[in-house]
Amino acid sequence: MDDETGRRWPAGWRRAGQARGALVAVVLALLIAGCSIDDASVASRGESAEASQPPDTEPSPGSSTPASPVGEPATPTPPPPVTVPAVAGLPRSEAAQALRAAGLRLRATRKVPSFEPRGTVLRQSVASGTSVTAGSAVALVTAVPHPRVPRVLQTSARTATTALQRAGYRVDLVTRTVPSGKDGMVLRQVPAPLTRTKAGTSITVVVAQVVRPVAPPPAENCTPGYRPCLSPASDYDCAGGSGDGPEYAQGPIYVSGSDPYELDSEGDGVACES
Repeated sequence: MDDETGRRWPAGWRRAGQARGALVAVVLALLIAGCSIDDASVASRGESAEASQPPDTEPSPGSSTPASPVGEPATPTPPPPVTVPAVAGLPRSEAAQALRAAGLRLRATRKVPSFEPRGTVLRQSVASGTSVTAGSAVALVTAVPHPRVPRVLQTSARTATTALQRAGYRVDLVTRTVPSGKDGMVLRQVPAPLTRTKAGTSITVVVAQVVRPVAPPPAENCTPGYRPCLSPASDYDCAGGSGDGPEYAQGPIYVSGSDPYELDSEGDGVACES
């Protein structure tokens, strides 16, 4: 083999040079292959990293609501506050309309005895003027009539007491002496029957106590105006005196009013003193 100068090299040298050229070619091929593998690994790792990144949460143009973090629900906007209206004194139907108009709910009503007309709102669970969340519930207390007093006239005291106590009233028994009728019967009740009265009120019950009158003893046959009694006679004189009778009075005799027998000569009201 000749070089560029035209020199001829020995055959052994020529073969050594060929071997070295082949070795250099193999090394270059391996280096090129290694670089290709590294580039593929880097590209694969880059794609994996991009896949693991969270999606773009940047809001779209023109949107005013910021995006919520991934996995967290959006917080709802609370309803606006409202003012509780005054409904005490109104009929229940009007009170319910006023609450609904204010954005509130009627939760329940409780009925209590009252002298107000039936259904009138007596109290509300949330005071008027209070600021609450729209949709809140308000409970009402409404009126119902008081019970009526049972009629117990012409019943026995025991029956009347039982009936009134069962109706929720207290009983005050009072006796009245009467000359006739049935002993122990109710003559009167206060308040009157069927009156609407608060439970727990004391009801006065007047009960008869019959005491029949005793006939007076027969009147003595006496001359009016003398004590002790002088039975009627044509004339009386004081016993032991000079009179001739025919009847004699044992003194002292007290004289009141007229003195038909003229026993009180002194006029001091006492006759036949000695």
